[in-house]
Amino acid sequence: MKMHYDPDADIASICIAEGRAVSDEYPWGLIERDPDTDRLMGFVIWKASTVLPAEMLDALGAAGRPGVTA
Repeated sequence: MKMHYDPDADIASICIAEGRAVSDEYPWGLIERDPDTDRLMGFVIWKASTVLPAEMLDALGAAGRPGVTA
């Protein structure tokens, strides 16, 4: 699992599994699923600072820094 928050773009991403994915778009971002199995692969959250709590953004930002694991 990989997680990251980019404060400059205000986008949070949570990758549960890597590989080919298709995205379903919603007003808040994307849900990504495996096109063959429909397995959940991840989320992309736009305008994350308006949707997610500050504590979650801090944790996601820390997870995206080298040497920090989630």
